[in-house]
Amino acid sequence: MAAHRSGLEIDPSVSKVDAEDGLRKELATRRPLRITNKNLFDYIFIHSLEIAVEFHLPMQIHTGFGDRELGLRHCTPFHLRAVLEDKRFVKCQIVLLNASYPFSREGSYLASVYSQVYLDFGFAFPKLSVQGITSSLKELLERAPIKKVKYLSSEWLFLEKLNT
Repeated sequence: MAAHRSGLEIDPSVSKVDAEDGLRKELATRRPLRITNKNLFDYIFIHSLEIAVEFHLPMQIHTGFGDRELGLRHCTPFHLRAVLEDKRFVKCQIVLLNASYPFSREGSYLASVYSQVYLDFGFAFPKLSVQGITSSLKELLERAPIKKVKYLSSEWLFLEKLNT
């Protein structure tokens, strides 16, 4: 949700004090809680990655397209470079979801240069035209090793259901 609410330019050094201040600001609005404060989002994101590292779990990150609230220019996976280069997270498998569309080429590049980056293109299938799917897959496979390109549908009645 970071891509949708605050963008993927995550600050790996955001402090707990800044996050607490962000939470106070969110609560002071007296509206239903919907986190939009950048420091709070970054802090939650970084600590989620730390938990993923501790338990050897992959972290799925929405990149590219999504709902209409999305500020698409903030969702390019290139914005994740500070996180990808942080020594704390080099062992954490990071899966870029949605084929990073319309940033598939950028996602492919990151998967080719960062050992911990993988790509998922499953959710793009029901959202794109046949031409869009073909184009996106070509871009994903331009640079990324094929073993790092995955299909996860996130749909209970799609391929995963067929395998049960």
